[in-house]
Amino acid sequence: KWKVMINTSYAQRKELENNSDYTFFNWKNREFTSNQPENVELENTGFPIHQAFISNVSAEYRPWLKFRIRNNKKYVIESSSPTFSFTYTNAAPIGNSTIDFNLLDIGAKLNTSIGARGKLGLNVHGGIFLSDSKLYFPDYRHFMGNLSPLTTLDPASGYRLLPSYFYSTTGAYLTGFANFQFRKLLLTQITVLRFAGLKENLFLNYLATDNSKNYFELGYGLDNIFRFFRIEAVASFQDGKYLDFGLRIGISTVLLGQ
Repeated sequence: KWKVMINTSYAQRKELENNSDYTFFNWKNREFTSNQPENVELENTGFPIHQAFISNVSAEYRPWLKFRIRNNKKYVIESSSPTFSFTYTNAAPIGNSTIDFNLLDIGAKLNTSIGARGKLGLNVHGGIFLSDSKLYFPDYRHFMGNLSPLTTLDPASGYRLLPSYFYSTTGAYLTGFANFQFRKLLLTQITVLRFAGLKENLFLNYLATDNSKNYFELGYGLDNIFRFFRIEAVASFQDGKYLDFGLRIGISTVLLGQ
């Protein structure tokens, strides 16, 4: 099964600036910080007003997709095949547009069953800028970081402790997410908790760029608590050395159909 998407946009882009210094809580020494995020590759992430003409072509292919027939209706078995993706993004200096780059991204995603009622979610992407003649920070390849207590919806799609935009890059990159859900692990060895619907997850997230120093996260989660949410404990590392620790709250993967 193939799926092909094409889109084009022409936009005038303007940096978002603070327009007020008012605060409901008049704390002493309280100051507004700049909206320009910090980035390891770029000292100043600000940019002038400019136009951008950007097009991309993306394709998804599911080579081993299977179907189920029930009551003369055909249903897709979503877990029967991985999804391979290809995305080519081109920014062309057309009209008043000054942006000029080419980006290629290739990925693979899989959600399937393993063992006795266990589940595995994998999501891997790699890419490279084929050219970067002219671009600004919005054109960098960004990664889904998170410093809030709330985690992303899909457990195999975003980082839990990565500072947003800090490792955004114009170089080659590799991202990887793996989420394992077990029928029995630790607390789910207790029958009453397992029958209550409690799930346990182990996950590993990885990022490789020229400056990320083999960043990875290792975490454990209690899922489907009260059939509604999940709690995760996660630690981050760089080049095998401990970096940070945090707790995150998210929606149950059962509600998300994972």
